[in-house]
Amino acid sequence: MSQPASRRPAPEMSAPGSATPGEHVITADAASAGADSGDDVLQALVQLTQLAQLPAQEIGTREVLAHLARVVQHAIGAAHWCSVLLGDPLQPEHVAADSRSAQQVDGAQDASGQGPSIDAYHRRLPVLAEDLSDDPRWPYLAAHLRAHADTVPARSALAVPVTVDATANGTLNGQVVGVLSLYSPRCGAFSSADELDLALNVATIAAAVVATQRRVEQERSTAQNLRIAMSSRAPIEQAKGLVAAWLSCGIEEAFAVMAAMSQDRNVKVRDLAQMLVSEPAAADLRQVLCAQHHKLNARRSAPDGPAHRSTGTCPAAAARARSRHPTTGS
Repeated sequence: MSQPASRRPAPEMSAPGSATPGEHVITADAASAGADSGDDVLQALVQLTQLAQLPAQEIGTREVLAHLARVVQHAIGAAHWCSVLLGDPLQPEHVAADSRSAQQVDGAQDASGQGPSIDAYHRRLPVLAEDLSDDPRWPYLAAHLRAHADTVPARSALAVPVTVDATANGTLNGQVVGVLSLYSPRCGAFSSADELDLALNVATIAAAVVATQRRVEQERSTAQNLRIAMSSRAPIEQAKGLVAAWLSCGIEEAFAVMAAMSQDRNVKVRDLAQMLVSEPAAADLRQVLCAQHHKLNARRSAPDGPAHRSTGTCPAAAARARSRHPTTGS
């Protein structure tokens, strides 16, 4: 549906009971009630400001999502409960909810394999449900909610895909990384165009928070890896020198022996280096390294045939043997 360039596109919604299970457009004319008061709008703005500050805090993704769910629920007046998930709702990477009720509705969708959150993610469109317990799109979910009406009180829902790297053309652009789901015990709670528009704006800001948090996590991981690499470099260099002296070989050969030993014993090179540096006088370590050197030489020479195979003696061990039993002239 074409839209004027100066206006925000009206969101397409997955609607029950249509002849073709497609979408219809919710317009301002179709809204029945619920213009937010000035105080409600001000409260929403305050909450949205809090959203923008989340990634700057020293907390993990799960904590950010939990805070995000609480803030979104307070920002949208019609929402009694809220959940935010990253990844496919059927196999989520992270899930956070502001209440047990939201967890129960998410769990019911997972158990039945259908529901507004799942459709919003896969169809990349906002999905509105006026009565979850009587919606023909999700018969198994509806039956589950009717059977557990006393413990799962949610009736209406609005699920909005969380899209990162989106352009100004609307929700169909960018990458869908999760779903923001709003629930209410009242049927038709999100039918107002004002509530819908507010929810879509909040979802846009939530997507920006998620995208920023992902970058923060990547930067933290990179920094941590760099710290580990820098802290490991000195012991590795020192261990290479020790091994080269023990085996009477060059630095590159010493590192090759360490790498082979790391692979054979499923031990990280930095951990092996730390062990060698912390116990440089251990005779058994030298014997193990000598045996590893012999094994490495055997691997190298195996393709060339028996004539080129290692003699089976570590160079360092051979040197020590010659020193103990010097050759005498005739």
